[in-house]
Amino acid sequence: MKWLLQVKGKRYKVCALFVMIMVLVLLNNLLERRNVSDLDNSVASIYHDRLLPATYLFGISNHLHQERMMRYDEEMPVAEKQRLHAQHDAAIHKLIKEYETTHLTSEEGKQWKVFKARLSDYNNLPATATPELLDKHFLRSLETLNSLSDIQVAEGKNLQNSSQNIASDSTISSQLEISLLIILGMAAIVLLLISDRPLLFKDQPPVLN
Repeated sequence: MKWLLQVKGKRYKVCALFVMIMVLVLLNNLLERRNVSDLDNSVASIYHDRLLPATYLFGISNHLHQERMMRYDEEMPVAEKQRLHAQHDAAIHKLIKEYETTHLTSEEGKQWKVFKARLSDYNNLPATATPELLDKHFLRSLETLNSLSDIQVAEGKNLQNSSQNIASDSTISSQLEISLLIILGMAAIVLLLISDRPLLFKDQPPVLN
């Protein structure tokens, strides 16, 4: 009966290994799901919080340039200037509202407040303001927009690096899971080969004195 106890002992060890590997596979699967979720959030943030805001900043800059050119157009009727000015202001106001719905970093929030203050100063200049004064306030507003664009590029690069790290972790996790599944399969084969009456054990002839 000694060999039977040995076989059962081996079976318990294999079963324990079997259960342990299953737990590791499940934990690894949960880790992969979290990595996938983090990667989805990172990609979504690149689009919603970096790519879209960059287009908003470009739109604001474009309207400011058009408005500036319109100010210096002496042949355009005053009524037409007023109409176009109202259109540009409405478009800029809409883009500002859309930009503020995105995630702003601490530095980005500070620069955004500076831009809004400078834009307000530019818009509140009197009609009699000299071209030099108009250009000064226009360039100040544009300078802040450029700073905001630089922040968008830097934050987008950070998100890209984060996405690459998550993807790398997922690759390692997948390789680990494959290795565990291979070990699990081998353990299952060993478990099946172990029986209460293995074929390797044969009746031994009695020992003669």
